[in-house]
Order: sequence, then structure tokens, then C-alpha cells
Amino acid sequence: MRPLGLALICALWACGGGPRRAPEPPPLPQPTSGPLTPIADDPPELIGVWYTVQRGDLLSAIASRHKVPMVDLIEINGIEDPNDLDVGQDLFIYGVDELVERLASKPKPAPRRPAKRPAASGGSKGRFAWPVKGGRLSSGFGPRWGRVHRGLDIAAKEGTSIYAAAAGTVIYSDNKQRGYGNLILIQHPDQFVTVYAHNRRNLVDEGDEVRQGQRIGEVGSTGRSTGSHLHFEVRVRGKAEDPLIHLPAR
Repeated sequence: MRPLGLALICALWACGGGPRRAPEPPPLPQPTSGPLTPIADDPPELIGVWYTVQRGDLLSAIASRHKVPMVDLIEINGIEDPNDLDVGQDLFIYGVDELVERLASKPKPAPRRPAKRPAASGGSKGRFAWPVKGGRLSSGFGPRWGRVHRGLDIAAKEGTSIYAAAAGTVIYSDNKQRGYGNLILIQHPDQFVTVYAHNRRNLVDEGDEVRQGQRIGEVGSTGRSTGSHLHFEVRVRGKAEDPLIHLPAR
């Protein structure tokens, strides 16, 4: 079964599967041999990997291993019966992990706004500032609902300002990562990246230099979200760490 393009899936999903026909999307890159094949030069909406179904694989287990909702695998790959996978079948698996790793490894774009020199940090604790003033910590880092929650959820009224947790360069500002809604990634020194998701609006563009405490977006509930909140992550060399390790006490 050939996977459906993400652009077509998102178009149909956004209009509720109505009768309007979306433009034909470009084909997904063809998978190569091996169970897990990175996609090197795909457009932003196709960030992810190919996985080749092995004997005994269950779709639920594949989704769990790659930490993506099973419903997304079903939609993206046009799966009619999730209990009927074929050995050798290729599944496309999106992921913000691959996005962070790829963008953070690229040379920094030319700055578009001057950034103020950040104050010297005395270690990891307190290196970053809270991205929302006030709000309520509604979910922490770690296991949640049978999955690993890789950041903090900070519940706040829709439209509440989101601030850069530290000075850095915006390496992503878009809504092409399914499930994350309007998403911002900021690269900081020492291979740190901060992630801001489900925003109502992004107020910065890729290539912008931002200072700590600069307003970069507004809290919302875009993407796979059940209420107005900011999903905030701290990544070190691509790996998610508990943001509370790096934030000051509230």
C-alpha cells in the first residue's frame, strides 16, 4: 500500500474530509532497504523516517517505540485495517526528534535581528527563564498515558504571551509538524534547543536572533491539543531533558 502524502492528509483533515479536492502533492520519497531509513532531503512537512514492517510487528508497538500516536500512523499511511500489516510494508513515521536533530546540525542562518548579549549563567539550573509568566503546570516531564511526555505543559489563557527562555536563533517557525500545531524551535549555545508548541500565533521567523525574555508567540491550542497551553521542551544534543533541571524555582 502506498503512503499518502502529508500535504494531502493535512488538507483533508483541515477541511473535515469535505468534497473539495486538494492539489496533488509531490510523492513521498521512496524507501530503501533496511528497517529504519532516514530521509535526508525531504521538505519540512515530510520530516521523519521510513520503517519496514517485520514479522510479528503490531502497529501499536511501532507507534509506541517511535513515540507517535497510532492514529497518525493510520492517517499518514492510509492504513485501512491496523490489525493487518504486511511484512515488508513501508510506513512513514514523522517526528520532531528528527527535525530538532537536523535543524540544530545545520549552519546558523544569517541573523535578521540583533540580539542582546545574554547574562553569564552560573551552571545549568536557572540557565533558562520560564517561557510563560504565571500559568499552571498541568503536566510534567516523564511517563504519561503510556507514553513519554518530553516536556512541560503550562496551562494558560489563550493569547497569553510566550517568551524566549534564553537568547538564541530561531531555527524553525511553522506548523508543518503534525500534532504540534504552530511550533517554534530556538537554538542556543552549547547544543541546547528549546521547543514551544501548540501556539495560537508565532511572532518570530526562522533566522531571527532573539534575546531572553523576548515575546515570540501566543499560547493557544493548535495541533493535537485538548486545551489552551504551551508545550515546552529543552533538548540537549537532540535529547529531551526535564526542563525543571534548567529552570529557576517558581
